[in-house]
Amino acid sequence: GYDGEDIGLIVVRCQIAYILHEEGPALDIVDIRDPDAPVLLGQYLPEPPDGEGWGLAATNGTAWLGVGNELRGIDVSDPANPAFRSSIDLGGKVDQIEIRGDIAYVGCSALGVVLVDISDPDSPAIADTIVTPGATGSVAVSGEYIFVPTFGDETHI
Repeated sequence: GYDGEDIGLIVVRCQIAYILHEEGPALDIVDIRDPDAPVLLGQYLPEPPDGEGWGLAATNGTAWLGVGNELRGIDVSDPANPAFRSSIDLGGKVDQIEIRGDIAYVGCSALGVVLVDISDPDSPAIADTIVTPGATGSVAVSGEYIFVPTFGDETHI
């Protein structure tokens, strides 16, 4: 079975749960096909631990972690042996990651949203930055619209 502690975020994709622990940041990969008996398939533990994880998304063999100002790609194509793949500094604390196609929409506190081209997960590249004063770090994407809440009473679209 699986007994995770200090869980920060969970993303489920194809009956695999990607579980981010804030400290480390550690990533657990758990098979949840049988919800009564989840099985830990593998763990990614950076050595040495180097920060706190706040954002998490998973797509096509890569888990994307937000660690400080970085978006990090972790190769999870072999769940038993996850490995560091890439990172890119986004210039603001990563709080939330939403993926649509080959673009990661990354909410960064006090900065806004950074659009990252992840078509090559070994070499992510900043495609655009939408500076939004007072951004909370959250982001939502719907169709052609990006929603960015700010501290106070505003949401920018």
